[in-house]
Amino acid sequence: MDSRKSQLNLNIAAEETYRDGTVIFEEGSSGDWIYIVLEGKVEIYKMIGGKKIVVDLLEAGDLFGEVSFIDKQPRSASARAIGKVTVGIYDRQFLTQAYNMLPTDFKNVFDYLARRLRKVTTVAATLAGRRTERVDHAFEIEYKKAEDFFTAYSANIGGGGVFIKTQALLPTGSQVSLRFNLPGDPAPISTAARIVWHAERGEPGMGAEFLHLSPADQIRINAFLRRAKGN
Repeated sequence: MDSRKSQLNLNIAAEETYRDGTVIFEEGSSGDWIYIVLEGKVEIYKMIGGKKIVVDLLEAGDLFGEVSFIDKQPRSASARAIGKVTVGIYDRQFLTQAYNMLPTDFKNVFDYLARRLRKVTTVAATLAGRRTERVDHAFEIEYKKAEDFFTAYSANIGGGGVFIKTQALLPTGSQVSLRFNLPGDPAPISTAARIVWHAERGEPGMGAEFLHLSPADQIRINAFLRRAKGN
């Protein structure tokens, strides 16, 4: 473990382990505990218009829950275990004492940052939710995880991701490399993606969220969506 993680672990009061898919806390719930991911991954998400929007994917050494500790407001997002997860819970009494010792000006800065982070998280999730409007369209799509290479077909695509029709489901949180051609576009799109959900009914498959999509490719996808919708 690196020195940063060792220092962060000094004041852990308890550890908890969660099974895959377990919600650690829900958006809007009360609680001001600060957590650190010790093992596994934690998904931070918001529900926007009935849609689940993934805000962040945390790994070992990452903190979460700090906003509610600072501003004492309900949780701004939900946290869910991806795979088996172990988290540490910081000693709240120690943190409170340390926080109360800060000069008022520093407290004001932290309060401002907490409010700003809440606003940015909500705005980003709302924009992502708008991008997830999808159109049904089938086209061949290639995806690769480590050394494993697969070919499948899409069922629908949106500005933020694509649904891959397949029975060979990868675990949520898996990062893959995607390559596909939009209908009528000879130039392929290549991007990293993260598997964020599995179809629970109907046609088997999984939803992949685009990561680091280039601005040019984002424009091409948005233009295709407008054409497909007749806009």
